[in-house]
Amino acid sequence: MSKTKVVEFIEWPSTEDDDGSRSISEYTRQQAVDSHSSSTDGPAPGVHGRYSREELFDKKYFDGGQKVGGYARDQWGAYRDFPVHEVTARHILARRPESVLELGCARGYVLKRLQDSGVRACGLEISRHCWMTRAMDFIFICDLCGPMPWPNVMTDLPEGQARLKANDWDLCYSVATLEHVPEQALPAVIAEMTRTCKRGLHGIDFGEHDDGYDQTHATLKNRVFWQEMFEKHAPGWPVEIVDKEDLERLPPGLTA
Repeated sequence: MSKTKVVEFIEWPSTEDDDGSRSISEYTRQQAVDSHSSSTDGPAPGVHGRYSREELFDKKYFDGGQKVGGYARDQWGAYRDFPVHEVTARHILARRPESVLELGCARGYVLKRLQDSGVRACGLEISRHCWMTRAMDFIFICDLCGPMPWPNVMTDLPEGQARLKANDWDLCYSVATLEHVPEQALPAVIAEMTRTCKRGLHGIDFGEHDDGYDQTHATLKNRVFWQEMFEKHAPGWPVEIVDKEDLERLPPGLTA
């Protein structure tokens, strides 16, 4: 008999003229800088001592990358609903998930496709800009590296509500997200994945072809590093670690 739980979602407000300023009240810029200061590896990766994590992923990051890199502009603009989102959604659906929690979901373009396919879906995203321009409901503003449990930053909700429950999600999914997490924060992030989800699928930039444009990359490591990291901090937890490009190519036997 299935023991899958049913989440009672709390509906997020959709007022478009709300600037979301309350969403960062629990995690200040100084806290973000201080969280990296104990590292013995020199300056904090991606933070540069100038910006908090939520300040890094603002509108500029998704609209040309004028501050710290990000999504470069082309003749059609910068970050948008790319055709590759459909491809990624197919890869996820091929795993037949009962439910999906996406880490670093941006506006939720992939999640919206999963939701339209009948899959219960929810996302965590640090960017207020993306939350205000989201493609679907049930996206929580959250710094994955902030205080646990997720989500750790609330929007118009009393403290303590809408925390993610243990084992309430089937598949924990991300693409091009974990390389933005500083290495020293990974043990806690992985622990929260295993608390909330039954299995994982993560498409990661291993750094082999990185051009350096996106300065927010904090942990560009090879596949072996990531496999060993999960084996150490989540022994026995089922997880697939793949190159992010593999989740952006059509699965064998499928056509566009």
